[in-house]
Amino acid sequence: MKQSTLKRKTPISRLPSKKQQELDKLWREITLLKWAKLGRRSQWTGQYIRNPSGHHIIRRSRGRLDTEENCYVCSWLEHDFIETHSVDVKKYPTKLLWEARDEK
Repeated sequence: MKQSTLKRKTPISRLPSKKQQELDKLWREITLLKWAKLGRRSQWTGQYIRNPSGHHIIRRSRGRLDTEENCYVCSWLEHDFIETHSVDVKKYPTKLLWEARDEK
């Protein structure tokens, strides 16, 4: 069968599955609970943050469940930095320790 040469300019938007939506809701609740316990502060910088993001210390795909112990609370920008630079938050739990790693 011949393939069409027509291409969509925009992809079809798809919603996450019901199961994924439930997992995301649970993760958000865990993140907000831990954020409240931390006094609404980021674990990465210690600064007050308004809209927290939950970083998985051990990824879900590696078999770790969504638990408070596996949740690392930071801002969206900090979360992006941690993901982009592949920061091991177990080894470097704060930004100061991450920046000091090269000074040794």
